[in-house]
Amino acid sequence: MFINLFLIYLCLMAKKNIPEGFINLILSKAKIASKEIVFLSDSRMKICKECPSKSKENVCMECGCYLPAKTKSKRETCPLKKW
Repeated sequence: MFINLFLIYLCLMAKKNIPEGFINLILSKAKIASKEIVFLSDSRMKICKECPSKSKENVCMECGCYLPAKTKSKRETCPLKKW
């Protein structure tokens, strides 16, 4: 749990669009996220799950972002240009 919180903190400090993703992550967990965000995130996470740069902790090893949040930000992109 501490490691996840630390990774989230590092991600927030490094990227300015990620807070949008964390807000959408919270909305998604509460089942009140828009269908657009859910579809966007699901399609991106399918790609990320196959990527060798994804860690076991759901962190992109290319950019250091927490993928469940990054994939929910409309303005974020994959550093490898996969989405």
